[in-house]
Amino acid sequence: MVDFRRAAALVLTALALGVARAHAQRSAHAVGFQAGYANSSLQSQSLEALESRQGAFVGVYYRARVLSWLTLQPEMDFTLKGGEVPLGEAIPSLQSLSLDLGVLEVPLLIKVAPPYRRESLRPFLFGGASIGLEVGCTRTLVAANDQVRSIDCSAAETLVLGGETLDVAPLKIPSPDVSWIVGAGIQWERKDIGIGIEARFQRGLREVLPADPTIRNQLWAIVLALTI
Repeated sequence: MVDFRRAAALVLTALALGVARAHAQRSAHAVGFQAGYANSSLQSQSLEALESRQGAFVGVYYRARVLSWLTLQPEMDFTLKGGEVPLGEAIPSLQSLSLDLGVLEVPLLIKVAPPYRRESLRPFLFGGASIGLEVGCTRTLVAANDQVRSIDCSAAETLVLGGETLDVAPLKIPSPDVSWIVGAGIQWERKDIGIGIEARFQRGLREVLPADPTIRNQLWAIVLALTI
């Protein structure tokens, strides 16, 4: 199952360490907390995604200003990924497979903010890459008669679905995942605080299911950020 407590503890520890360091170097360094809404799905070249996953996006970040318009931002984020895809003719007695993945993301972003400002508002663009560590996985099997069973991805069970007996082997999700991120936003900046809103898009580069190497994680998020 998804271990929310372990992921939350890691995020809070990172925030505490970052705050201590940022206070010592206030001029060029800062830390912050971010939270928002995320919508994730499984995208494939051969299968049509059925249902997306909606959940929270939370994390902490550390900003190091390199130039007046260029900032490096490593992060530690936690979110839910996954979605539902049809199984087609792979297993005739099953209609679809649904995945719920708890993922601890460790992105490194490059943020570019033009010198233009209006009443302390400053737009920005960003992009980068992320390593995603799976901290929990649940799969839901939907039979042809709409019977549903949810089991842990690491479990091996014998299920009776759609009038047939199925031996379900453990499902190994490749971890860590690697993904690219792009986005844009706007920030309201004061001397000791910044409040921003951003939209980001993230696409995985590794396969999610070994049976179909074209399936990738995809995520959209709207995030509010508080920089201190």
